[in-house]
Amino acid sequence: MKRILIVVLLLLVVGGVAVYLTRTQNPNSTLSSDLSDFSIQDTSSVTKVFLADKAGNTILLERQEEGFWSLNEKYEARTDYLVELLKTMKKLKVKSPVSKSAYNNILKNMAGNSTKVEVFQGGNTPSKVYYVGSANQSHSGTYMLLEGAKVPFLMHIPGFKGYLGPKYSTSENEWRNKAIFRYGRGTIASVKVEHLKAPEKSFEIALREDNTIGLTALISGQQINNVDTAAALAYLTAYKKVYFESFEETKDNQFIDSVALSDPEIVYTVTDREGNSKTVKTFLKPAKNDATDMEGNPIDHDLDRLYALVNDKQFVVIQYHVFDNLAYSLNNFIKS
Repeated sequence: MKRILIVVLLLLVVGGVAVYLTRTQNPNSTLSSDLSDFSIQDTSSVTKVFLADKAGNTILLERQEEGFWSLNEKYEARTDYLVELLKTMKKLKVKSPVSKSAYNNILKNMAGNSTKVEVFQGGNTPSKVYYVGSANQSHSGTYMLLEGAKVPFLMHIPGFKGYLGPKYSTSENEWRNKAIFRYGRGTIASVKVEHLKAPEKSFEIALREDNTIGLTALISGQQINNVDTAAALAYLTAYKKVYFESFEETKDNQFIDSVALSDPEIVYTVTDREGNSKTVKTFLKPAKNDATDMEGNPIDHDLDRLYALVNDKQFVVIQYHVFDNLAYSLNNFIKS
């Protein structure tokens, strides 16, 4: 009888050890799913995402009925960033549980440096809340902790090696849509291009209600009769998608104000069918000290980038290769 009891006890002990090992070594098991269930399988149901870091920066992303996402109730959010964030939320997988030896340090680091993520799938109560911490030493995973849980996990996206933190950026400027001009077919009423340093090149193209083209030489106010209609219509399509490269975040306000008050290179004014206008002024961007061109000659301005002031508010960096498609002259639209 004693032997039977001893065998039963040994079996119970072995069974308990097996359950423990299953819980700790397989974090995706049913037993630990409540601690490691970070992913959002149906991202189409996500209506709002709130991000907040320890420095007080916050990002509020809200799906709008018109089909875009708003940013902090002020701007339109970048579509590519939204797509990447939702893909990340869906593909999150547990790479491994946190070892006991690293447990305290990881929790301490997350308490001082992490991003809180709240995901809403309708209503005002988040369906999931978790914290995104630092990467492991090999940058093959990112530490995350579900709210209410005491156990963090090393998370990753299968097939992707790198830190997932940047996908949860709390920089408002990074999230802002970078479109300057975005006009669909037939939505433009007129485009005026003023070459301040070469006024003879300045022009205005008007797309009339009957879809005929009007071309004006701004220096004289003269209407041009022999208009190359095909060239003018093709030019208007160039305003379909025009983006700036970045915000100017390396200069102080005094520098920005001095550039904005200087003489612009070209001023673009686009007016839509509803009478709304957008004006973009472009300025030379000073080159770095001792900068040279391809042949080693000294240059005083950047040969790849310009500054732009949008509606006298946004001061941004643009690229020549983008705006060269807009920097046309009057003669480009006059038939030979």
